Amino acid sequence: MATAYLIGGAPRVGKTTLAMRVIARHPMFAVSADAVRDVLQGVLKPATHPDLFEMLELSRHESAMAKFLDNHPYEGVTMQNDESAIVWPSINQFIQTHLSDGQDILVEGVEILPEWLTYVTYDYKIVFLGNTSADHANQIAMQAHPNQHDWMHRYTDNSIASWAGLVREFSRYVKGQAAEHDMPFIETNDDNLEASMREAERVLLDQTSS
Repeated sequence: MATAYLIGGAPRVGKTTLAMRVIARHPMFAVSADAVRDVLQGVLKPATHPDLFEMLELSRHESAMAKFLDNHPYEGVTMQNDESAIVWPSINQFIQTHLSDGQDILVEGVEILPEWLTYVTYDYKIVFLGNTSADHANQIAMQAHPNQHDWMHRYTDNSIASWAGLVREFSRYVKGQAAEHDMPFIETNDDNLEASMREAERVLLDQTSS
């Protein structure tokens, strides 16, 4: 039976890296939940779905974003979850449509939350990633600054540190929700990312379906 392989968790904690590793071992169709969100943002309007556009607008104004996240990191988590509530139904429908063809699918993104998965009926494997380290901003900066295609490429280190505060807060939230729903959560270790990825890979590929 076809299975959905799902990778959720905070932004910039290794979800895409893990997805590439999993696909290398188990080739299948893969999609980022961000792509589904981007399509919806092109179809829906801010006037009717304001929650879908709040994080987008915040990220467009670096200084305002940094100030907001410094002062209200948990509100950033709420904004992200409100966006996910709009995007998840489309992701879920996309998964079901693909599985109905008898093919495995991998989806990764912040829009995948433990609470959404309590209602699905298809076979899936899930792992959530997070990073609660106070030093994670340094790793984000090292990845973003050299990469011109990274949306944070031109962000200052101070702005990246503000974003890292959201990553920590969101990671704590997802960790708690994963524990509540008895789902695996893995803390990605910046000093030994390889070990973290191996563990997450094992959860997805070397255990039985949910």
